[in-house]
Amino acid sequence: MKENLKVTKKPTGEAVTRYCYKNNLKICNTDGGLYSWNTTMNNSIEEGARGICPSDFHVPTDIELKNLVESQATAGCESVSGVDCAPAGIKLKLGGSSGFNVVFAGDRTDIGSFIDRGVEAHLWSSTEFGYFAWSRILYSGLSSVYREWENKAFGFSVRCLKN
Repeated sequence: MKENLKVTKKPTGEAVTRYCYKNNLKICNTDGGLYSWNTTMNNSIEEGARGICPSDFHVPTDIELKNLVESQATAGCESVSGVDCAPAGIKLKLGGSSGFNVVFAGDRTDIGSFIDRGVEAHLWSSTEFGYFAWSRILYSGLSSVYREWENKAFGFSVRCLKN
């Protein structure tokens, strides 16, 4: 997808728990919602599950996000340290050459605080890591993309991948 997910309903029609930065619905319309991992996955633990993505899309796996990042950086950039991958961060940003146009929507912490809008973009993967899940992080002032495991209760942006 070329924009952050903005869904308010699950594929079954039930309401989705979506967070808007600082509870401002207008921000959800521009930046997309912030979703916990369990909500993103629609309570599935299967890698590549549809989750709350539209029909014919799925939540990207850690490997699929790795491939995206590496396509915009030096091949193998994540295999050594799990971090860096410059200049992928520049190419994936809004107005970058990739067309991905990441929005720095910030995060919702596990205690309900909103942080880092305009500074950070966290994107969920569908890959678990114990009690956590893998994500990719871009920072507005850096050229790199980082890979981290995160608390599933955090609210992050979601980009779905076409099947």
